[in-house]
Amino acid sequence: MNTIGLDIDMKRWLGYIQYFFFLGFNWNFPLAIFIVRREISGERKYNHFVSGTDDLKDSVGEADRQHASIYQPINFYTAEKLFEQIPSSYKKTAILDAGSGKGRVLAMAAYAGFTAIYGFDISADMCLQATQSLQDIQKQFPKTHFDITVANANEYDVPDDVGVIFLFNPFDGLVMQDFIAQVMLSLRRKSRNLLVLYANPVHKSNWTKEGFTEVYAFQKMKWLEGVVLLYQQK
Repeated sequence: MNTIGLDIDMKRWLGYIQYFFFLGFNWNFPLAIFIVRREISGERKYNHFVSGTDDLKDSVGEADRQHASIYQPINFYTAEKLFEQIPSSYKKTAILDAGSGKGRVLAMAAYAGFTAIYGFDISADMCLQATQSLQDIQKQFPKTHFDITVANANEYDVPDDVGVIFLFNPFDGLVMQDFIAQVMLSLRRKSRNLLVLYANPVHKSNWTKEGFTEVYAFQKMKWLEGVVLLYQQK
């Protein structure tokens, strides 16, 4: 009997149960059922197991935590709805996950066909976990390049080949505005169209004020929502 495999399975199932109650008590139990069912199938589909939450107390300083969201991976329903809106031509560009956590979106991007995939996070521990969690996926997609950086959003130099940005409400409005400034610097260096896939779009207006236009939106069970914003080169 493979006891190591059993231990891993038990740890994962315990994690799903804990996550179920976290979602149930913080939102509601129908939503928890909806999300956790997709956690189980989605993690198997993408061969990437990062379910659960982290308050970041052990990896991010208190001053930075005031502007950041707790770690919680994007639910598969919302992420897949947003990924479905990406035109095939954009998959020839690079994708950036701002606040990439343990790498779920980076893994999904590889499966979606991107070969240049960037992510940054304020937590060095999260970036390390993301790098480790993507090792098997890197073997599966050997032509894909992952670039994961420890950085603050207001200091991250957005690469000029990025054509898609993913956000899961990673930071507050002040930091979001600083990040948008970095995005606009990149767009001034290299004029291009840019898509923003924004889950839980609390600070959507920060983007529309800079000339981004909403081209798609959805909402399900009140709490699951996302938009796609487009910036067209001038």
